[in-house]
Amino acid sequence: MRLWLIRHGQSTWNAQRRLQGRADPPLSELGRWQAQRVAAALAAQVEHPSALYSSDQRRAMETAEPIAERLHLPIRPDPRLREHDMGEATGHTWEELLEKYPHLLAIDAAGKSVLPHLPGAEPPESARARITDFFDEIIARHGAEGGDVIVVAHGGVFRTYLGHILGLPDLPTLTLRFGNASITRLEQNEHGTFYIAVLNERCHLREPLPFSPPPSPRR
Repeated sequence: MRLWLIRHGQSTWNAQRRLQGRADPPLSELGRWQAQRVAAALAAQVEHPSALYSSDQRRAMETAEPIAERLHLPIRPDPRLREHDMGEATGHTWEELLEKYPHLLAIDAAGKSVLPHLPGAEPPESARARITDFFDEIIARHGAEGGDVIVVAHGGVFRTYLGHILGLPDLPTLTLRFGNASITRLEQNEHGTFYIAVLNERCHLREPLPFSPPPSPRR
């Protein structure tokens, strides 16, 4: 069994450098292009497509759609794959947060997760429980038959799960990042253990853009 972890393409809020959490912005024009490119990359690499799962948030579902078309798989949305609820951080840029909560600066510089410190944020143990529950379930469902299972979700979801399989459940927020429309592949060995074969691969996004993207906002 191979697990393909696909982060969603750039959303309109990604383009503005805003924290999204449970907010539901759509893909940007660049994000829609990225979704097409990652779908083409998967079509060239996936040998035995078995299932396609996605977060039910819009930016993930819009990324999953061209993958579903290319691989001839139905999308199976699952709310357990939603991004962490960021509470009062939702919709803010890091600069706005540090201005509103100056005490976060030291925590951020230390490389620790800052979001659980903000009101309304999802507790890390709650996020870890729902995410690992999802992956345990699909591994039990598809592991015996093998094949390729694709999961389209969010950076926080994949960071949490990779921290879990690495034995580092409290992997800091800033330690491991996943680019938009990146491919991470986990492969199962003969003992049933998963190892990381590919991490944050984005070579499929190197082609020239067919349009001029808007300039990124200044930090």
